[in-house]
Amino acid sequence: MEKTTAYTDSRWSGKHFLRTYEGTNGKGERIEAEFTICENPHTTHSLPRLWHENGYTDRELETWWSVTVYCYDENDVCRAKYNPTAKKGGAGYVLNFDWVLEATPENLGKLSDEIARRAFAA
Repeated sequence: MEKTTAYTDSRWSGKHFLRTYEGTNGKGERIEAEFTICENPHTTHSLPRLWHENGYTDRELETWWSVTVYCYDENDVCRAKYNPTAKKGGAGYVLNFDWVLEATPENLGKLSDEIARRAFAA
């Protein structure tokens, strides 16, 4: 059975919250992840429509999780690390569509578990 990393959630709106993972990883880093539920406005140039039309998603998503991961080192310097929805590409980072998921509780769990796996891997 896989180890579960403990966390606490701070909600500041119904669609937006911060998850703080307990403790530090092997590099002494503290990890927080910001999750936001995004909704498809069904406009001509909406992101979900463009993603689908350009073959990045198999359908036009109704909702999706926007994720930002904050990694604080021992000097409290913050960097963006361990985010499964981002990968290197283009001139910096691009969306990793393997991890752009419908905003469901199950998918939130998958994203959170993957962040913890990446951040707290031995």
